[in-house]
Amino acid sequence: MKALDSTQETASTPGVKALVRELLRQVAEMARDYGQLATAEAREKAQVLRSAGFSLAVGGMLLLYGFFFLTVALIALIAWAINSWGWASLIVGGAWAIIGGGMMLPIINKLRRGALRFNKLSQRVQKDKEWVKTKLAA
Repeated sequence: MKALDSTQETASTPGVKALVRELLRQVAEMARDYGQLATAEAREKAQVLRSAGFSLAVGGMLLLYGFFFLTVALIALIAWAINSWGWASLIVGGAWAIIGGGMMLPIINKLRRGALRFNKLSQRVQKDKEWVKTKLAA
C-alpha cells in the first residue's frame, strides 16, 4: 500500500525536466520583457533629446556669434585701458574659462546622479530580484 502511494505522488508532481523547462521559459520571457522595456525607455529618451536638439543647435550657434563679438569688444576695451592686447586677451580668456567651468559643474553632477539612467528597467530588475529571493527562500 505504501509503494502505491509513492508512485501516485511522483506522477502528480512535475519532474526535474519539466521544472527546468519551465524555469528556462520564464527566464527567456523575463529577458524578452527586459529587452522590450529597455527599448521603450531608449525610444522615450531619444525622442526628448531629438526634440530639443534643433533648438539647442540654432540657439547655440547664435550665442556663439554673440559671444565672439562681445569678447572682441571686451578685449579691445581692456586693451585700450591697459595698453596691451596680450594681457587683455589673457584676462578675458581666463574669466570666460572660470565662468564656463562654474556653469558646467551642475550639469556634470546631474549626469553623475543618473539623469539618463533607465529607471523603469532598474525598478523592474529590483522587483524581480526580490521575487526570486522570496521564492528561493520558500
